[in-house]
Amino acid sequence: MNYTTKMKESLIKILGAKIDRKLFIISLTLGFLFTSLLYILIIPLAYWGLFGEGEAAANIMDRPLNSFILEFCALTLTLCIYAALAFMSFRNEKFNKAKSYILAVILIFVIYMFRFEVGNALIDLNIK
Repeated sequence: MNYTTKMKESLIKILGAKIDRKLFIISLTLGFLFTSLLYILIIPLAYWGLFGEGEAAANIMDRPLNSFILEFCALTLTLCIYAALAFMSFRNEKFNKAKSYILAVILIFVIYMFRFEVGNALIDLNIK
């Protein structure tokens, strides 16, 4: 049996599995909160602690690599954690858990890509 046949069988098993709804909601919520906490609090504080304030810190922060790290480090860490969880669930033949993790990652990715639009929409709400 070659590699592509095994991959097709694995995808069919995962797509055919039912979603563990409780795990999906918990993993989506925790993943969203973890990504938000990293993006809003932990990564900026780490950069501030490393580089401080002033002209030298501003020059360092303007470099493209640092901009990339600030923007996508939170998403990358979350995706890596959930990929590892999905892989471990797949290895243990718990396909419903693997499917829940994969769907949670996809939704977190979509929400993250539209984070500015969602934030602006929430800020512009006129709740009286």
